[in-house]
Amino acid sequence: MEYKGRPHIGIELVQKIRAAFEGRSVPGGFSRTDPIPRGFGEWIQANSQFTPQHASHIAAVLKETGVIKAAIGRRPIMLQF
Repeated sequence: MEYKGRPHIGIELVQKIRAAFEGRSVPGGFSRTDPIPRGFGEWIQANSQFTPQHASHIAAVLKETGVIKAAIGRRPIMLQF
């Protein structure tokens, strides 16, 4: 997968995301300055070169590919893996 500006989202990152979150529901936490603790955005920041803000775009791609089963709510958005 590619993100605008061409940083590559490799299969290794997708596999790590699956291993960390499969079967769980977690908050999105996409704020660049204040991601929700234990949320997807915070995890992305700690485990990749991407920011929590990138995590919102990554989550959208993962939703389209079926890795994320549902994204529910408004604040916080809950991601069901």
